[in-house]
Amino acid sequence: MKRQVDRLRRALTQAVMFHLRYETNLKRFYSRLANRKPKQVAVMATASKMLKVIYLMLHNSEPYHPGPRASLLLNWLKMVLFPFHH
Repeated sequence: MKRQVDRLRRALTQAVMFHLRYETNLKRFYSRLANRKPKQVAVMATASKMLKVIYLMLHNSEPYHPGPRASLLLNWLKMVLFPFHH
């Protein structure tokens, strides 16, 4: 179980780092936190926010409304979470 949790944590933090390259709501959230907290704390808080958004989308059966870079992120997440299933 710990291995899956570690893999999820790593995937979420890498997804946050991906978002930081582009102008997104998560980047704005991270920037506000990073001005007053250590960088790694801001990354983990942003990853937590991302996970909450994913959970609420699934729980409420809401469709994902992708931005211009969303398909890149989704493909990348699939490779990280399921490395041996392509």
